[in-house]
Amino acid sequence: MNKYSKQLAVLSVLTTTLAAGCGGGGGGGDAPAPAPAPSPTSAPVPAPAPAPAPVPAPAPAPAPAPAPAPAPASIWKSVKFGGGGYVTGLVFHPTTANLLYARTDVGGAYRWNQATASWVPITDGLGFGAAESRFHGIESIAVDPNNDRRVYMAAGMYTSEGNGRLYISSDRGDHWTYVGLPFPLAGNSPGRAIGERLTVDPNKP
Repeated sequence: MNKYSKQLAVLSVLTTTLAAGCGGGGGGGDAPAPAPAPSPTSAPVPAPAPAPAPVPAPAPAPAPAPAPAPAPASIWKSVKFGGGGYVTGLVFHPTTANLLYARTDVGGAYRWNQATASWVPITDGLGFGAAESRFHGIESIAVDPNNDRRVYMAAGMYTSEGNGRLYISSDRGDHWTYVGLPFPLAGNSPGRAIGERLTVDPNKP
């Protein structure tokens, strides 16, 4: 074998070896496609935060308490307690039925109320202060026979307390006016129950 023949043989071997390497081990098919590159992993999307709970509306302020009504003015009245002195005289009107007055030695005067079958105090309006309390001793009562609405009353509790008063009413004792007397009266003195000291002349009322 000459020099050129050896070179051809070596070239043939190299060509065969190269073809085998490129054929993938003897197969004549195409080379397998490369696997696709994995897609990049996406970051997880966070869940939306829950909506805040609704804030309740504030409760309405309570209505202010109404201001208390002003207290009424005090009114003094007699109370039935089973006392108050003696009833020292009863005076009936001569022409009007059931019109009757009672006087007491230390507890004022009263008028009979037929509708309620009770006694109505008629001297509470005189006052109960130090200057008036002594005039709740009633020495005498007189009625006008010609006018059943007019009544007279002599008042003063003790002779030692000063001069008495003559009270006059034109509405059966609901309201009074008076004149001072120049002498004392004593509705709570001895002899207070032996009769009336007042009378009305029917011809000169």
